[in-house]
Amino acid sequence: MLLDDLISEIIRKRKATADVPKKSVDYFNCLESKINKLKDLQESILRLSTTSSMGVQQLYQIDFQTILNRIAQERKVWENLWQRLNRDTINIGVVGLARQGKSTFLQNVAGLTDEEDEGIIPSSDRLPCTTVKSNIYHHEGDTFAKVYFHSESSFIEEIITPYYRELGFENIPKNLHEFANFAFPSQPINPQHPAKAEAIYEHLRQDYYVHLNKYSDLLQLERRFITVPKDEIREYVSQSYDAKSNPQFFNHLAVEKVEIFCRFPQVGVKKLALVDMPGLGDTRLGDTERMIKALAEDIDFILLIRRPGKKGTGDFLRKEDVNLYDVASQALKDKLPLKEWVFMLLNQDGENEQLSLDFENTMPRKGIHVKQCLKANCKNSDAANQVMEKVLDYLTTNMKNLDKQYMSAASRDLRNFQSWIEEKLAEVRQAIAGYGDIDTEYVKLREKFLPKLYKSIEEFREKLRVEISQPNEEFKTQVNAAINRCQQPGNIPDFRDVEMWAKREGIDGAYFRAIQQMRPGILKHFQTMEDGLKESHNQTKSELADIFINLGIGGLVET
Repeated sequence: MLLDDLISEIIRKRKATADVPKKSVDYFNCLESKINKLKDLQESILRLSTTSSMGVQQLYQIDFQTILNRIAQERKVWENLWQRLNRDTINIGVVGLARQGKSTFLQNVAGLTDEEDEGIIPSSDRLPCTTVKSNIYHHEGDTFAKVYFHSESSFIEEIITPYYRELGFENIPKNLHEFANFAFPSQPINPQHPAKAEAIYEHLRQDYYVHLNKYSDLLQLERRFITVPKDEIREYVSQSYDAKSNPQFFNHLAVEKVEIFCRFPQVGVKKLALVDMPGLGDTRLGDTERMIKALAEDIDFILLIRRPGKKGTGDFLRKEDVNLYDVASQALKDKLPLKEWVFMLLNQDGENEQLSLDFENTMPRKGIHVKQCLKANCKNSDAANQVMEKVLDYLTTNMKNLDKQYMSAASRDLRNFQSWIEEKLAEVRQAIAGYGDIDTEYVKLREKFLPKLYKSIEEFREKLRVEISQPNEEFKTQVNAAINRCQQPGNIPDFRDVEMWAKREGIDGAYFRAIQQMRPGILKHFQTMEDGLKESHNQTKSELADIFINLGIGGLVET
């Protein structure tokens, strides 16, 4: 079977099992709804309770919000698993520190190596240039991209707020207007890590604040995306610098993610998606959290890329490498050990072979465990594609087992959760059962409530009695208008016709004939009064409903 067919078969079988996690997601949605109802009931009981019985105290101690948070956490696992099994591609994430050759590797695999393609997957030996997560898909037509923008609120919450909190600023902007118009905070005084704090401060001020007017028009009330041609992709995914290292592009600051569609040259990778992550190691905040989220939600397999330094530099394995591995490990945590779904690719440039070997030998002693450690020159297209072949060989053989292991771990945790939630619900049942003397509490509430109800109803009845005893001018006007319409020509028989009927059929016959002729018109003209009567009736019901609502029993009149 051809490689492309093998991958298609893997995707088909994955989709066939996607209903399992979907049912778990539905289970958590249903459970969340019921817990919310219990939480509302708890709040109502505590608000109305006039006792401080043991049952009331037990109800007060039940933390439904913690239960809801746990439900959301567990549900997210199954949502990610459902998305994983239901997508149309197998996604490979390319991860690493900044300036290790990730983007160069992706350029070769995706076939974006021509001069006109420069910048679609940006690479640089200078400052970090990849600023946005990019999902790269095979597409037979012309290269294009979908650019997804933050909304104004998500930009403030997910991008700007972390800087303010990290720097200890108190007046965090609530919206884009406040960020743009409020005085920018002064640099922190005597921070614990001065250099780091200054770098973060300058990143916030110079990039996001000073240049806000250059990208703020891209931020709108709702998240959205636009489609851009190949020659415009660069300005949304990367950063470029002038000779003095000053940034040149700012549109990317408003971008949440980008999907790039281009033609993959290698046979057999058409059903793959490549995910280019911004390199860690810069002072830009949020990249770590976004990487963990992407690895958990979008990625089936990780390719860690590291370029050991040249001979004599001593750069082979640093603290940052260990931290990066730990960050990646947080994606699926105990659901799927990282070592089962990650390869290490050491980027060899012809001058770092020995340090590459040292790096490989040192990894296990530093807690970095991978399924395979590969070596290749990321600038060489053939070498890059050979790496992809090894990745695909591993996936076609092991993808089913990886998914099965993930599903098994999630199912184990689901069983543990169900035991935990049953214990919590038992506490709820016990608290409700011990909620004082229900009959006594009912009598107290009734004695407190009924006088208010009787008083309000009696006042309402008295108001109606007064209204009944007085002429209703509006109703009188409607009656007179109906009578006038009935008296219009054609509604009442002509006297000569009545006289003729009397001579021919007698007085009784003429009487009944006249009534029959007038009845349709009378009914028609008086029919309009029904609307007025209904309106008056509905107004009375509405006033009665307001009485119930004001007494706190509005639920009785909800429709």
